[in-house]
Amino acid sequence: MGAVASVQVELPKRLTSSELEVRHCAHAPRADPAMSLPLPIPTPDSSAPVRSMLLAEAPIPDRAALLDCMRGLCDHRLHALTWMESLGDAPDLLYARCCCDAAPALHGLLRARLPALRRTLRRYRRIRSGVSDPHRAASCVVMTRVPTRNAAQAQSRADAAFAALQDGAHALRGLIAAHLYLSDDGRTLLECTEWHSAEAQRRAMQREPERLPLAADRAASVRRFRPRTLVLRCDGTTPVHLHA
Repeated sequence: MGAVASVQVELPKRLTSSELEVRHCAHAPRADPAMSLPLPIPTPDSSAPVRSMLLAEAPIPDRAALLDCMRGLCDHRLHALTWMESLGDAPDLLYARCCCDAAPALHGLLRARLPALRRTLRRYRRIRSGVSDPHRAASCVVMTRVPTRNAAQAQSRADAAFAALQDGAHALRGLIAAHLYLSDDGRTLLECTEWHSAEAQRRAMQREPERLPLAADRAASVRRFRPRTLVLRCDGTTPVHLHA
């Protein structure tokens, strides 16, 4: 496990789209080519390593304790770690992104070091991703979970959701980026959208709900969060931005 030289906390710096793809080791995959909405959004190149994501409810009030638990993550090819502060009654979320082949080890490390996450920690893989406004900071992240029968249905719904985002003369006002993930068991489709503000997302839902079909689904669980940023510095590496 790599040693941690120093730990720096940056609050209340807000997450930017470019920080979502922070990488810290030479073997980390390159970011996807720049994409924009509502232009066609290609599925990520099948020859590139598939990114995985781990998500868990995070009932840990002390962010410094989170950093202490994360010592050694540099050996697990972590791309980003985001603490999602709930804007409603839902628990906060811990959102970790890594290489696909590193997901099992990272999953095990989080379970071992943060026992409070064990019940809700789940692994996902990314299946669609697009960026509309990479130069604006996100102050709201909306997590939408939709139950699915299997991976095939989830992929079909993900494709339809991205088509809906593109079905208009203009990009949705306030939308920064959209990422879709499939759970390991194929039973949950997760949509993560970044917005300039929570109000921008609410206005989009009121004015053009057909362009956000997953969030408009009555069976969906829709939660809003505020991203926070922490920085974990590792020996011999670029600082890893931990969005908490």
